[in-house]
This record gives sequence, C-alpha cells and structure tokens, in this order.
Amino acid sequence: MHKSGVQMRTILWDMDGTIADTEELHFLAWQEIMGEIGVAYPYPAFLSDFGKNNREILRRELGEETPIERIIAISRSKERVFREMIRKHGVKLMPGVAHWLEELQRAGVRQVVSSSGAMANIAELVA
Repeated sequence: MHKSGVQMRTILWDMDGTIADTEELHFLAWQEIMGEIGVAYPYPAFLSDFGKNNREILRRELGEETPIERIIAISRSKERVFREMIRKHGVKLMPGVAHWLEELQRAGVRQVVSSSGAMANIAELVA
C-alpha cells in the first residue's frame, strides 16, 4: 500500500525498451529485411525510428507511392524475422524489471503488457 493509503491494483508495462531489451534484435531484423530489398537503413535512422510503427518507417524509406500491399508484406517479414531472432537468441529483461515483476506479483498487483508492437511479438516475448 502506498503511504497515501491508496493501494495499487494494476500496473501497465510497455514491452520494448521497458520490460525487454529488444533494441538490437529489432535493428538486426530491419537490417536483414531492408538489405533484402536493397535499402540502406543505418543505425542512426533506426534509433530515430524506434517506437514508430513499421508502416510509417517503410513509407518514409520506400516512398509514399509504394503500394500498401508491399508495405504490409515487408512489415510482416520484418516481424517474422524479429520473432525468429527472439527464439534463436532470447531477450534480456531491462535492468530491475525482474525484481519489480516479482514484487508486484507478490503484492497481488495485476500486471498488463501494452505495446505498439505486433501481438505475435508480445506473445513470443512473454512465452
């Protein structure tokens, strides 16, 4: 219970960069997919895009005239590669997260994961 007398009942966690250290795997997945389509995607561009949705990134990188079907296909491929990398390499928790997950569970606080990422990615990360 908080010193104010208010008991926390639920906490909302963000996935990428808050619970899970996914930065490197996202970058490697982007590198693989962009390389396949002949687009350079340097690390500084990736950093400025971190947290943005794939469609937004791909529209900027490939041009507004790119058909939405192509954008969706490339986006799905990137997320598939990301999940393969999770299975192959695993993902570390961000510092301090394990402690808080345990403490909050012990205190009976409901924990919810929120993310702008694909639901399949969340499922892979929490599996």
